[in-house]
Amino acid sequence: QFLAPGSDPNYAERVWLNRAKVTALQAFDVDVWRTLRRPSYRPGDDALTVYGFDGSKSDDWTALVGVEVATGYMWLEQVWKPEEHGGEIPGDLVDMAVATIMEDRDCWVLLADPPYWKDEVAGWEGRWPDKVKRWETWRNRVMGYAVRNFAQAIRSRSLTHDGHPDLDSAIGHARRKVVNDRDDKGEHLWTLQKERPESQLKIDPATAGVIAWEARTLALASGILSADFRPESWRNSNDPIFLSA
Repeated sequence: QFLAPGSDPNYAERVWLNRAKVTALQAFDVDVWRTLRRPSYRPGDDALTVYGFDGSKSDDWTALVGVEVATGYMWLEQVWKPEEHGGEIPGDLVDMAVATIMEDRDCWVLLADPPYWKDEVAGWEGRWPDKVKRWETWRNRVMGYAVRNFAQAIRSRSLTHDGHPDLDSAIGHARRKVVNDRDDKGEHLWTLQKERPESQLKIDPATAGVIAWEARTLALASGILSADFRPESWRNSNDPIFLSA
């Protein structure tokens, strides 16, 4: 495994030789991330918020992450773990959580990665068509830019977060997955993956965080915080940033 093509020597040393090594493929700067904790902060009831949703039903966790648009404060709204629900996450619990943020919060948009939750996400889109949008993470170029945007926000300390242990651990577990797509300078983009496919170190809250941060970026780009913002101008359901095409 040390000599396998594409292997991460730091990971191998940490796992097989019990050496304290930070993997070269770690997605985010965990040391900086730790300094951004604000566990005592809570957005006001009328705060404008956005959300990211990602996960599985039986193999991995499912997470809903929120961000306050004005401040960039991020929190883990809720995480569901199959092992705590008899092996499969009940859809009605997730529906209830989404309904809560739609009906009780000033939610500007929820971006949802739908592969394992297609029926539920379709239902949310039908119920809240102006607030729920599909945002598929398999699109390497779009996801690559979103991950880079989130990593840069951590490095520049543009965000803060609640320090939830499951969000913290997911940020630390996330690894880079270099893809064939390149940026405008010809450099390879990268998305997220677990340290190995069968790993039990979950990264779903980190992925939901990337999506939520992208939602905040879209909100700021729309001019939502400006006095002359026009609500009807920002969202086009045919915009390829949301859809598969």
